[in-house]
Amino acid sequence: GSMEATDVSPNRLAAAQDAAGAFLDRLPDDLRVGLVTFSEREQVLSLPTADHAAVRDALDSLEAEGGTAMGDGLLRATEISQLGVGGGDAGRTGGGDVRGGEGDREGVPAAVVLLSDGSSTDGETEPEEAAERARALGVPVFTVALGTEEGTVESPGGQEVPVPPDAETLRRIAEETGGESFASASEADLVSVY
Repeated sequence: GSMEATDVSPNRLAAAQDAAGAFLDRLPDDLRVGLVTFSEREQVLSLPTADHAAVRDALDSLEAEGGTAMGDGLLRATEISQLGVGGGDAGRTGGGDVRGGEGDREGVPAAVVLLSDGSSTDGETEPEEAAERARALGVPVFTVALGTEEGTVESPGGQEVPVPPDAETLRRIAEETGGESFASASEADLVSVY
């Protein structure tokens, strides 16, 4: 729900969608991209695929809701980064179990971009545990802390609730995995990070 904050114009979610779309536009056509979201739980919206239009459709379907299961999201993104092609694209999934199977290809170069605008509040996996798994698989995680310390959302009771990003946890994840950490307070910052 914190992605509804308007400290990043027009709001955090729209800015993230626009920047990720611009990122997709610049990728080589054959580069495989997946999309994992996380709120109370993680969900795979697109397994790694060269069909960037399918990833864009999944990206455009996002809605801000719930908490932040950052560790679960990172763990699942790391897992799907290891999926192989076999005879073609892995395609889209609604979030079923994607671990194991014939398509695994551990050791293939992969990276994860983890964008989060808040602290981990939900899920079964701590972000640090997920970072350890990514490091063990050789998957660098590039983190983006979206938003400002002044960001707020309105609670159901009408109170303004602060929703600052957890830049410190994201920095540690990037450091642990050999990635880089970025902070983004605007859509222009996000485009530049991507």
